[in-house]
Amino acid sequence: MKALREHNFKIYFIIIFASLFVVLLGVKNYEDAKAQIVALADKNKIAASENMVGSFSFWLDERLHSLVRAAKFMQNAGAIRDDEKLGGFIRLFKENSAEFDALQFLREDGEIFVNGKELEGDEAMPAAW
Repeated sequence: MKALREHNFKIYFIIIFASLFVVLLGVKNYEDAKAQIVALADKNKIAASENMVGSFSFWLDERLHSLVRAAKFMQNAGAIRDDEKLGGFIRLFKENSAEFDALQFLREDGEIFVNGKELEGDEAMPAAW
């Protein structure tokens, strides 16, 4: 009987030890997989951020170039000093530039044109609250 107990104890010990080994191996694999997933997620975040910055830079550069071209056309056409030419140019530019929702032009003397219309008085400078 004693031999049977020792034999059973050895079997139970082997089963418990093997189970513990399998559990510890599973925990180690889980931790390694988790670390790799976190590392890949961080790389993806960086790549997505760089992509967004690149897209925004391209978008902003395109609008700036469009405005620079428009300013050169306005200057060469002499439209800056003439209200009718300036208003017409701004309306024409807005109609042909889908990338802009509204166009504003501020002269050195403080006159403001929005979408080709000169704003005067309270329209240009609304009263404070």
